[in-house]
Amino acid sequence: MGRKLISFEERAKKFGHDLSALKSGDVIRTTRYVQSIEELRDLLHDGASDQDRQKRIEDYQQSRSDLMDESNTTMEAVYFRAEAAVFSDKELNHDDQLALEHIFPVEVDLMSADDMTVDYDWVLGTEGQPFSVNLGTLTLEPGGSITAYATAVNFTAETFINKVNGAGTGDAANYTIGIFGVDGAAGIAGYNPSAGEKGYDGRNSSPNSPGVCTGSTKPTDGGPGQAGANGGNGQIGQDGKANNTATFTFTNIEQNPIYVVTRSGAGGKGGAGGNGAAGGPGGKGGDACQAGCEGNKSANGGDGGAGGNGGTGGQGGNAVNGVSSYVKIGPTVALSQVVTQGMEAGQGDGGAPGNPGQGGVGGAGGTGEGKHRSPGHAGDAGAPGAPGIEGPIGEYKGSAGNIQVSTSTSDQ
Repeated sequence: MGRKLISFEERAKKFGHDLSALKSGDVIRTTRYVQSIEELRDLLHDGASDQDRQKRIEDYQQSRSDLMDESNTTMEAVYFRAEAAVFSDKELNHDDQLALEHIFPVEVDLMSADDMTVDYDWVLGTEGQPFSVNLGTLTLEPGGSITAYATAVNFTAETFINKVNGAGTGDAANYTIGIFGVDGAAGIAGYNPSAGEKGYDGRNSSPNSPGVCTGSTKPTDGGPGQAGANGGNGQIGQDGKANNTATFTFTNIEQNPIYVVTRSGAGGKGGAGGNGAAGGPGGKGGDACQAGCEGNKSANGGDGGAGGNGGTGGQGGNAVNGVSSYVKIGPTVALSQVVTQGMEAGQGDGGAPGNPGQGGVGGAGGTGEGKHRSPGHAGDAGAPGAPGIEGPIGEYKGSAGNIQVSTSTSDQ
């Protein structure tokens, strides 16, 4: 059987919004605590026929068959089947009902306005609670658009006056209505270690007795600098989040066509590899003995430590497939007044490679000032580390959910 599209006044009454205040120009927004799937279904019902809502079960099945499989008992799957139950009248099995008991009561935003003008990007929610909007007349001025990010939406306007000619220009969005997922966050960058420690300084030589260097201990070379540690590897980018189901109902669309665009959540970029640490400087060579007419050669400086290698960038996250959304228009509205586009969500790029650490400087040789004393050689600089490797791209792209456009009939 069909279900008649309810009017602005009837929906305002269902929301508990004062009609006289709305007719006086008030915008009313309230929150209702919903106690059951059935109550949530009623508040977010778009007036589609029972037959059309049964067809939506197939849409959910095609978009995410893995989550619709009732043997999948993860909470992601249970929540997805609950969304299907709200928007397509799918029956939940007993186990799903038990698993969902803890989420109630659910907060639902309810909004009514008799006449509303939008000249900005009206964001209905970003991973927010379900939102049901009831408008008499909606006027979209240049610069205006309507966007939902991973938020379940039921949006109804009896008359939609679209003054935006085209899909948006300049700073405006390139759509009238955008139904999007949320892109995954970038992975955490790899650890940047501290520079290697300095090598120890060599021991100086000194006379055994005043004026006599014969028999004195020789100066010792400086120690090598410690090698720099490798940079840490970047972590994998997070997977995107799918758009939630959104339903839009417009009895009349005046002036320009509306552009409805959807894209699921793209994968997040992998975390950058950490930078390799610099090698430690070499220690200074010990000074030679100097006494009267005697002296000898000073010791050599230690070599600098090698620089650490840059870390490998993290793998990009995966995109996810989108969920279908639905646009219903009045019987006098031409289907050409609604233009739809689904965009593929991409995998996350791999994380940038970490930079190589610089080699440590060689330690200075022992000093050679004074009669009969010669300087030691400076140590060699440490070799630089190798640059890291860019992380691999994510494995999966995400297909866009369908945007189903249908015309209501008088018997619905």
